[in-house]
Amino acid sequence: PAGDDALVVSPEAATLTGAGFSLRGEAFETVTAQATAGGSDTANLYDSVGDDAFVCRPTAATISGPGYSVTAQGFDFVKAYSTAGGADTADIYDTAGNDSLIATPTYAKLTGEGYYAMATGFRYARAHSTGGADVAVMNDSAGNDIFIAGPTFAKLYGDNFYNIANRFRYVNAYGK
Repeated sequence: PAGDDALVVSPEAATLTGAGFSLRGEAFETVTAQATAGGSDTANLYDSVGDDAFVCRPTAATISGPGYSVTAQGFDFVKAYSTAGGADTADIYDTAGNDSLIATPTYAKLTGEGYYAMATGFRYARAHSTGGADVAVMNDSAGNDIFIAGPTFAKLYGDNFYNIANRFRYVNAYGK
């Protein structure tokens, strides 16, 4: 329905709530939730104990792993969490406009007009620019990290994190 809705999903259960309703499903291998009636809708996606993959595009986001796959379509704010372990990966794609990436050892956040995608706790986070005057800001950890950049990519990695910005027009990297 119209209004602000919230989706919270783990490999075990999916809950969609809003003004006057609450829907819950448990033990489904595949879940698709759609936010189509307006409002400011948020999706929170949680990983499994195994190796999971989070792929987020402006129109849909999917998190999947051993025995499950969840897709959130049309949500304004998408947040994925890697908290259960495994070698989890995150791939976040930009909009057609000008977008901004902030990548740190603990999260990668890509925002643009009407778009917010965040991957928290993922060891491997890749952000992909497909056009526009996109800007990436990459921050290092307190330890010894490595920054490598070329005409089409920038990598910043260290203990327990590996961030990549692909095809961003501008990249700013900061060391502590």
